[in-house]
Amino acid sequence: MLAMTPDHATALYHINQSMAAAIGNEIINQLFGSGGSRPQWPVLDELIHALTQVLSLPVSMNDEASLKGTYAVHKDVWLRFLKFCREDFKAEKSGRLWLIHGDQMTIERARSVMKEMVESELSFDKKDWMLPIPAWFHIKMNNLWTVAMRTHYDLNKDGDVLDHGLKADNKYFGIKKITNKNPKFFNTQSLVVRGFKACVLGMFVQELKDRQDCTFVRRGDESDLDAIRRSVSDIGKTKYLEVLESIYQKAFTAKAWKGTDATAEDPTFIKDPVFTTQARIMQEVELFMTIGKATRMEDIGHMRRLVDRLIIQFLGAGQSNYGREMIYLRWLLSEAVDEELQTGILASSVLNQSGHRSKAVATDELVEIYNMEYSMDIKQHANSTHTLDKTFRRIALMRECTRVLKLIFGGLGATYTNYHTAKNTSDDIIGYGMQLQEKGLSSIKARTGALSEDIRQAGVELLLSKVGNFNTENRRFARGITTVSPNFDDGEPEDFGQHSEAAAEDGDEAFIAAGGGGEDEIEEEIGEDDWEDVADDGAVGGMSSAF
Repeated sequence: MLAMTPDHATALYHINQSMAAAIGNEIINQLFGSGGSRPQWPVLDELIHALTQVLSLPVSMNDEASLKGTYAVHKDVWLRFLKFCREDFKAEKSGRLWLIHGDQMTIERARSVMKEMVESELSFDKKDWMLPIPAWFHIKMNNLWTVAMRTHYDLNKDGDVLDHGLKADNKYFGIKKITNKNPKFFNTQSLVVRGFKACVLGMFVQELKDRQDCTFVRRGDESDLDAIRRSVSDIGKTKYLEVLESIYQKAFTAKAWKGTDATAEDPTFIKDPVFTTQARIMQEVELFMTIGKATRMEDIGHMRRLVDRLIIQFLGAGQSNYGREMIYLRWLLSEAVDEELQTGILASSVLNQSGHRSKAVATDELVEIYNMEYSMDIKQHANSTHTLDKTFRRIALMRECTRVLKLIFGGLGATYTNYHTAKNTSDDIIGYGMQLQEKGLSSIKARTGALSEDIRQAGVELLLSKVGNFNTENRRFARGITTVSPNFDDGEPEDFGQHSEAAAEDGDEAFIAAGGGGEDEIEEEIGEDDWEDVADDGAVGGMSSAF
C-alpha cells in the first residue's frame, strides 16, 4: 500500500468520521473489527500529553486597543502582577524569552510597541525579551469566518446565488443566530460541520447507486438510516474504503477544487460549477476541522503544516490582517529561527488541563472561556454594589483558591465529570444528506450554475507581493526578533478580525514561558455552557478591555 500524504490521510479520516456520525460508530466497528485498516488520524508530531501548569492573573483595566493601553498592560502584567522589577529584564540577569499568544490586534500592538522602543536603553522598555505569536483559537475562528462571511454564505463575488451554501444548509438545520454579518461562533461551527457530514453522506449514497458492484435499495418501509447501515455491512470493508477514496478524489483533490477551470488541462472533465462549489466548501470546512483536531491532539506537526494553507486562504479571501499574521508565523517557523524555539512556539500554543490525549485547547481559547465567565457574572449579578471590580475579584482572584479547595475536599464526596454528551445529529445529517443526493448535488454532471470564488488562486497571485512587502518592512532587532511595521499600508482595507465579540474589542492575551504545554472528530455541539468544563481546573492570565 502506497504511503499517503498528510492531506490525503486527514481528509479520509474526516470522511470516515462523518460516516460514523451519520450511521453510528458501531457499524464501522463491525466492518473493521477492533482494529482493522479504517482511516486513522495521521500522527505527525504529538507532544507528550502532560498536565499543563497555569497561572491566573488579576485583570488589567487598560484599553489594549491603543498603544498607550498596551504599554500599560505590559507594566501591569510583569511589574504589578508578576512582581518583577525593571532590572530583572537585563539580558545578563534574565535570559528568558516570554512568548505572548493573542489575537491579531494583541500581536500587532505588541509588535508596534517593540518597534517604537527599539532604541531604548532599558531592557524592560525595549521589549526584546518578548515574542508575540498569533494564537490558534482566533486563527480557527477567522478561518471559519472565511466560509461564513467571505466565500460560501449565499452569494458569490458576482452576486449570483449559490446552489449550495450556508444559508441553504441552515434552511434545513434551522440553527439560530447565523448571518453573514455577525455569526455566532459555536452556532456557525455546528452548521458547517453538520453540512460537511451531510455532503459526505449524500456522496456516499450516490457512489453506492453509481457503482455496479454495490447497491442501495430500500426494502419495504425501511428507513434511510437502516438502508444505509445494511448497505455498508453488505459491501464489506474493502469496497467501503474504495467508496471513501472515490469521495476523496471527487471532492478533496486540487482538481476537484479547480473544477470548471481544469477543462484546458483535461478535455474530458465535466463542467459542473455547482459541484465544484460544494467541493470548495467541503475543503474549506475540512481545513477548519483539522485545525481543531490538531490543537486538541497537541499535534504540532499538523499545526506547522497548516500554516502555508492558511496563508493562501486568508490572502485569497481578502483577510489581509490574518494573511499577514500567517506570513509572520511562517517566518517564525522557518530556518531563520532556532529549531528549539520553533518547537517552543508551537508547544506553547496549546494547553492541556487534564493531561489526557485529545483534551487540549488553544492557549487563547482559555482566555475566551474566562472572559465568558466575567460576562455571565456581570449579566447575572451586576447592580449598584456589584461593580466590575467585584466581578474580577470574585472570579479572577478566586480561581486558584477554588482549585485548591476542590483538591482538599474532593475525597469527602463523589467526583463527577463535567463533560457533556454530544447531541446526536444523525437524523439531521442523514435527512439533509439524502436531500442533497436527491437534488443531484452529490454527483458531477454537465450543468450551469453559480461558482464560488477560487480563493486559492487569488491567494497565490497575491503571495509573492505580500511576502515581498513583509520582507521589506521587517527590521532586525536584538536577539534576532523581527517585527512588521504597524504603519505599513498595503492598499487594502484593514479589519481587526471578523468576530468583533472575541477579537476586535477585547484584545486578549495569554502569557506563558517558552516550553511544552478524543480520538473523536471536532465536537460540533459544544456551546457556551460546555466551556465551563475546560475552565474548572485553572486559568491562564488574561487581560481584557471588553468590560
